[in-house]
Amino acid sequence: TFLDEKVQSRGCGRPGWRETPLAYLLLAAKDGSVDQIPALYMDLDFVDARGPVVLPVESQITLIDARPERVAPRPVAGLEVIQILDDREIAAGRITLEVKATGRGLVPDLSTFLRTGFDGLRAEEIKDQGLAVTAVDSAADDVAPVSERNWLLRLRTAEGTPASREFHFLEPMRGGTKMTYKRYADADIVEVQPKLALSGLSLYPRPLWHWLVPATVLVALSGGVGWWVRRRRPEPAAQTARYQVPEPATPFGVIGLLRRMQADTSLEWSAADRLDLDETIQRLESRFFDRNGDDAEPDLAGITRRWVAMTVRARRLA
Repeated sequence: TFLDEKVQSRGCGRPGWRETPLAYLLLAAKDGSVDQIPALYMDLDFVDARGPVVLPVESQITLIDARPERVAPRPVAGLEVIQILDDREIAAGRITLEVKATGRGLVPDLSTFLRTGFDGLRAEEIKDQGLAVTAVDSAADDVAPVSERNWLLRLRTAEGTPASREFHFLEPMRGGTKMTYKRYADADIVEVQPKLALSGLSLYPRPLWHWLVPATVLVALSGGVGWWVRRRRPEPAAQTARYQVPEPATPFGVIGLLRRMQADTSLEWSAADRLDLDETIQRLESRFFDRNGDDAEPDLAGITRRWVAMTVRARRLA
């Protein structure tokens, strides 16, 4: 990981000498036979009064011992941990917990700073996404990397446990760790208060009526809107007010509004506009409801305003 190009040189404890940090290399030995870090060669370009000068430099060979399976943990400070609970599949007995940790230094293994025991749950998979150095902090007395590490824990309820139960987030094992707890609420992520997160968060499968009632209401509303459209052709002023930008613009609200536009037979879309509308709906559904969706956050309000304006034009063409 290279430092910012604006990095300044600094004293190195030797009179008349200064050092400039350029990069941080995170290396892993392939096996225990590795006994040294080879020299690193670099050409430094300068310009003096006589013209350009190339100064070749070479680092010292560093001897290491890669044989021990367990080594002392590297120092890390300012550890911040975010836990995100996904219990939307609790009815099938599946729970997913995502853990994101960042700190100044190298983030250690999960079990060294969080208690990983689960009451009434068994871990089917603990996937370590690996350690990544995102930046290098050279402002302090010592140069240190800023790293991050993510884990994905797939849990399943143990046999014989009740459908309604409590979930306890992982507790920190070291003081000074900044903890943040979150959970999925449909397609949104909401924060959980620390006291509730550690004392126990109630999990229960949503009953069938939880989904049937909104679906029935949506079908009835859609049928009523369709009947009203067939009975009366709205005036232009009324047409403008048919679709409004929802406040706030949530994924469910925006996708539902776009699907109403897609099914509205009074709108005369061009072939290009209809294809654009279909692709917009697919992108939003993939972003918010696909586990492997893109991390980029779309402008939901801007997308909705654009399509509301286009419906006015489509009705005028009808």
